[in-house]
Amino acid sequence: MRGEGKTRPLASREGRKLSSTFSDFLIVPGEARTDIIQIPALSEQPFTEVGIHHDILANKYPQLLFDMYDRGPKDAFFLVKCWANINYDVEDKRSAFFGVDSAYETTEDIDIMVNTTVCTFQKVAIEKEETYSPVQGANGKYLFDIKNSPFCDYMVSFISKLKLLESQQAMSKVLEHFTVYQVVSNKTTKETLLVIAFIFDINDQSGCSIFRLVDSDE
Repeated sequence: MRGEGKTRPLASREGRKLSSTFSDFLIVPGEARTDIIQIPALSEQPFTEVGIHHDILANKYPQLLFDMYDRGPKDAFFLVKCWANINYDVEDKRSAFFGVDSAYETTEDIDIMVNTTVCTFQKVAIEKEETYSPVQGANGKYLFDIKNSPFCDYMVSFISKLKLLESQQAMSKVLEHFTVYQVVSNKTTKETLLVIAFIFDINDQSGCSIFRLVDSDE
């Protein structure tokens, strides 16, 4: 899906823009940091529109995600295809740290709830919910800067098992049935601010393509 269709900048949602960035990484003492997945700020990237019922989403997510899309706001829904770099070797797994750096930015002074759901074969495997409060930044923006959030045991085990496979093709086959989606909402009002569906593949370098979910691929 790289480079399909027209690209355009991401528009703000009535001045209530919520932007986000992500970086999944591995740190081993005495070695350079390995970036497994990197996603730049959504608000600064061009995107391609893809229909919510496109084949790339079929049989990957529970019905709940599609029901959420129908309730809206539909302009808050995105798909990010991630190319993960797991080209590393770890001799002492006990010393390895798998973490996530994430950042959110909004124009409102609100607390947010971040719900992250991992799915396999359309079924929920594990779910995590966290609440964050902002600090005030420049130009009337409010920032959420989350550093070194550890991977859960499920994800560390999944990656370790994935690396045991003999080829990138075999890994990619497994990842066809492994997805994540994240819902960011206003803690007080429960309003949905941002929903990102993640799908994964393997590459020697981390990268991503960003798509905005719409009703159809017109």
